[in-house]
Amino acid sequence: MSLLLLLITCFVAIALVRRLVRKPHRDIPIAGYSGALTSYISCIRFLTDAQRFFDDAHGARTDMFQFRLFHEWRVMVNDKRAISELFDSSKLLFLPTVGITYQFRYTVHPSLENPDIHRPYLRFIMSHLDDFLPDMMTEIDLTLDSRHSENNGKSVLMDCMTEAVFRALNIVLVGPYLARDPVFCKETLRTVQSILATGSILKLSPSCTRPLLHKLLNLFVPTCANSKAHAMMVNEIRRRKSEISKERGHWERQGCDVLAEFARNETLGDDENMLALHFIILNLAGTFSTTMTLTQIVFYLIQQEGCLLRIREELQAATVGSSSGITSGVLASCPSLDTFLKESLRLCNLGVLHITRRAMKDFAFSNGVRVPAGTLLSVPIGWTHHNPQVYPNPETFDDSRFRVTQGDHDHVVHPNSDPSSLNLDFLFFGYGRHACPGRFLAMRIIKCLVAHLVLKYDIRWTHPGFVPRPMWVMYCCVPDPKAEVVISRRGSSQDGNETQN
Repeated sequence: MSLLLLLITCFVAIALVRRLVRKPHRDIPIAGYSGALTSYISCIRFLTDAQRFFDDAHGARTDMFQFRLFHEWRVMVNDKRAISELFDSSKLLFLPTVGITYQFRYTVHPSLENPDIHRPYLRFIMSHLDDFLPDMMTEIDLTLDSRHSENNGKSVLMDCMTEAVFRALNIVLVGPYLARDPVFCKETLRTVQSILATGSILKLSPSCTRPLLHKLLNLFVPTCANSKAHAMMVNEIRRRKSEISKERGHWERQGCDVLAEFARNETLGDDENMLALHFIILNLAGTFSTTMTLTQIVFYLIQQEGCLLRIREELQAATVGSSSGITSGVLASCPSLDTFLKESLRLCNLGVLHITRRAMKDFAFSNGVRVPAGTLLSVPIGWTHHNPQVYPNPETFDDSRFRVTQGDHDHVVHPNSDPSSLNLDFLFFGYGRHACPGRFLAMRIIKCLVAHLVLKYDIRWTHPGFVPRPMWVMYCCVPDPKAEVVISRRGSSQDGNETQN
């Protein structure tokens, strides 16, 4: 027994040492220390003040560099040509990065380590975005109405945005029965948070220790498959299948959600447990990043009164005499909304490693730099979005940079003002063939919520003069999670037409 324990200890020690002394990549400059052990000083500095660490590295004008991040050497790419190659290569992918970063093999299911499950669902969603809009607007209206009715309209903004995004997303994914269930919302968000937390811990541990560590963590945090959210999702899938089997041959299309559509077309698999995991992963992908982004956008909305008034004026003009409320046509006729959102996304800071890809095979850039399979490469989009040669006075919020002035007063929307558009000077959603596949759905939710908030409500800080302060969690930047606002419904004489319910 003692010999076995000694062998296990030696095996773990060797694995740890190999990870600790992993050598940096050749031909790529190093930010900070480069020694096997001293490089961890740079790692600690990065984790405690990521933004300053990157600003110092950027001051060296390095188009590509690497630094120690725990047991690996992370490569940062800032050269336009290299960024284009990174996004277009089929060897550098995003989904495996997510699966490995959050250890889906342990936190969700072994078969979902490379979670390429979204494509059929997203194809259906993209082809029916306008069909989903009325239901999404209803959920947004119900959420904001309940918030302004409670506690004299005072609310923690991030909590409000989380609920609104969750309901708008899940009315599309699974329909109103679960989208409006506060228990399902609470349990799903809790499950997603446990995946993120547990996965991050497992990612930092040696691979040989992960099975045991996972079992220990499960004593305190249930796995996704054992969560209440998963059980509720399984029951809903079975209920939908049962209802559709009863109405077979004479059902009329009522509502429009992914679960119902795929069940009616008999394209859902037979494994309800696995399907439930799919929908939870879709919530992980769609809720948190959209909420973080939307919260920062609303911060800017409160601070930029001129933008708010321009958006409101265009929305009122587009909805006058109409009882349809906010439609896709209304959104398309509000260029100030697009330019405001584009500038907000340019300044939106979600952290210094916002976009990361994993090399699935050895990869060579056109400049001769080679990275081996398994390397993680990140793009510091903040540098791109604050390039003074592209964006004069980059620290200043100025949505007019996406409008073209003609004459003294006329403005024409810039051809790249669409927040979902892709170019190498605006990388919030990535670039090229492997850009964020859910960006159109995310922007539709954000546009609907901002438009409804501007048209129907007044919003202000609970405490006048308040300035939100972002919270850094290692290298991730989270909008002020405690920022409180007061939401009040505008009078009917001010807001024009009533929204659809």
